[in-house]
Amino acid sequence: MNSNFITNSSGNVDWRNPQNNNLWQGVSGINNPCPIGYRLPTETELINQRASWVSYNPAGALGSSLKLPMAGRRVNSNGTLSGGTTDAHYWSSSVSGTNSTRMHFDGNGSTTGPFVRALGYTVRCIANDNPSNGTAIVSAYDCSTASAGTMTAGTAISSGVVTQTITAAVTTVGTYNISSTTANGVTFAGTGTFTGTGNQQIVLTATGTPTYGTTDAFTFNTNPNCTFNRTTTGNASSNGTAVVSGYSCSTATAGNLNIGINTTGAGVTQTITANVTTSGTYSISTTANGVTFVASGTFAGTGYQT
Repeated sequence: MNSNFITNSSGNVDWRNPQNNNLWQGVSGINNPCPIGYRLPTETELINQRASWVSYNPAGALGSSLKLPMAGRRVNSNGTLSGGTTDAHYWSSSVSGTNSTRMHFDGNGSTTGPFVRALGYTVRCIANDNPSNGTAIVSAYDCSTASAGTMTAGTAISSGVVTQTITAAVTTVGTYNISSTTANGVTFAGTGTFTGTGNQQIVLTATGTPTYGTTDAFTFNTNPNCTFNRTTTGNASSNGTAVVSGYSCSTATAGNLNIGINTTGAGVTQTITANVTTSGTYSISTTANGVTFVASGTFAGTGYQT
C-alpha cells in the first residue's frame, strides 16, 4: 500500500483542509485524476449507467459497458484495505455539502449517495462526452440563434468582431467550455457559467485567419452538439487572397469521363492557367452533369501560373 495515503477521521473527514469543491469537476478540474480527454462521471451519469445493468449487483456491474469490478476501499482512519472481494465504491465528481457522492454495490444491491471525502474509493474515468465540457448539463443546442461580423480571406479576425450566438437547453446550472472544430483557419469558442436553467444564450467568438473565400461548417466539441455554417469573403477572382486578371481553361486535360462511373481517383484532371497580379491563396471549383472539378492552394508568384 502507498504510505502517502492521507488519513483523517475528524472535522469534515476530508483528506484536504480547507476543503475544495472544484477539484474533480470535468476535464478542466484542478486535480482531475483522469488522463487528458477523460473525466469522472457525475452522480446522475452513474445512476443512468446503472439503469442499463441486467442486475443491481456485482454481476450486473461487471457485465455493464464500464466493466466495474469489486475493488473495495481504503479506510479513512488508517488507510487499510477493506471489502476487496465483497463490495465496491466508485466516486463521482458530484459534491453534496462537505461530502462527495459515490455509487456502491455488493451482493445485496446498489445505492448512491454522499460519503466523507477521506475514504479511498475507486474512480472510473470516462471519455469526455460532456454536454457542456464543464459542470452544467445541457440537453440540446440550437446553433442558428444569431451571427455577427464578416470574415475576409487573408485577414486576421479582430478580437470580438465575429461571433455566433447559440442557444443551450440547460437542465443543470454550472460552467461551460465550448469550442468548435477548426475550419478554414478559424475556431469559435466561449466559456462561462449558466446561472439558470431553460434556454440560455451563449456568444461564441471567432479567432484565426481564414485562408479561402468559402462557406465552412463548424461543429462543437460537446455531446449533444450542433453545426452552423459561416462564409468567408475572398477576392472574387480567386475565392482567396490572390488577385487574378484572367484564366485560360484549355491548358491541358487528362483522363476520361464515362457515364455511371465514379471519377474519384480516376485521374480525371483539367489544367488551367491563371494570370496572377497579386500572389496569395485560391479556391476554385465548378460543377456540371454530376461532376465537380476543384482545386485550392497558394499562388507564390505573379504572372501566368498553372
